[in-house]
Amino acid sequence: MTVTVFTNLGINPLWSVILVHTLLFLGINARSISSSALGTVVPEAEDRGAYMAVDAAMQLAIAGVAAVLAGWMVFQSEDGMINNFPTLGVVVISLMLMTIGLMSIITRMVKRKNITST
Repeated sequence: MTVTVFTNLGINPLWSVILVHTLLFLGINARSISSSALGTVVPEAEDRGAYMAVDAAMQLAIAGVAAVLAGWMVFQSEDGMINNFPTLGVVVISLMLMTIGLMSIITRMVKRKNITST
C-alpha cells in the first residue's frame, strides 16, 4: 500500500512526502527484521554464522543489482519530472508478493523441521 502511494505521489508538500517516506521505511524495516528472524532458524546451529554472513552478502549484492535495474527504468525528463516511477512501483509490489509466497514456503518448512526434531 505504501509503495503504491509513494510511487504515485506526484507533486506534494514536503510534509506529506516526509510522512509517506517515514511510513515506507518503517514497513521496510519491519519486513527485514521478521524475515531475518525467520532466516536464523533455517540452518543448523553450528552453520548459523556462515549462513548469516552469506545472507548479508547476498542482500547487499541484490540491493546493488536492484538499484541498477531501477536506475535503468526510471529517468528524469528535461522538465525535471521523474518518469516511469509508477512502473517501478508495480515491479516492487510484484516482487513483494512473490517474496510473501516464498516466505510462507519457508515458514512451513521450518514448522515441519521443528515438529520432526522434537
